[in-house]
Amino acid sequence: MPAAYEADRRPEAHLEPLAVGQALPRMPLFLTTDLSVWTPLEETDAAAYSGLPTVIKDVLERRAPPETEPIAAEPERV
Repeated sequence: MPAAYEADRRPEAHLEPLAVGQALPRMPLFLTTDLSVWTPLEETDAAAYSGLPTVIKDVLERRAPPETEPIAAEPERV
């Protein structure tokens, strides 16, 4: 559930219930107690996801298992 919080003497929460698969809404981003800007969460999320490397997308979308590399032993100190 997306939420935006306005901090003042009495904090206020702005909640948007969502169903699975529903697009994320625009939500206020509070800059001060009297000033907010509307933030397009769906577009922002899509832009961030599109910038991920393919290997990460494959894991998130369960197209490939996460690759793990063996942990190299530290060299012995002489």
